[in-house]
Amino acid sequence: MGMSVPWHSAQRFDATIASLGDLGADEQRVVMGNLVLSVGDEVVLRPSERRDISLAGRWARIERILIDYIGSVRIAISLADAHERPGDRGRVLVVAPEELEPSRNS
Repeated sequence: MGMSVPWHSAQRFDATIASLGDLGADEQRVVMGNLVLSVGDEVVLRPSERRDISLAGRWARIERILIDYIGSVRIAISLADAHERPGDRGRVLVVAPEELEPSRNS
């Protein structure tokens, strides 16, 4: 058998997933320029004009960081105020990192 090459070695990433050794899901983070987001961080939604702008200003928690096969980064979030809005309970949204703003509490 030939040498195995990690699937990501041939991909070009606009963002990097920071990892030191074998980190658990709770320790993943994405670094894009000056923006650093980690699983568990509280963020404020700033959706683009093409998205549902009614979400603007709502607080959320980062649940997962996802990278697709072409290197695009997406962030899975849960809404912090879902307990106040029954339709949002258990709802996970997938957004682009540029649609999130770190909260002052993180």
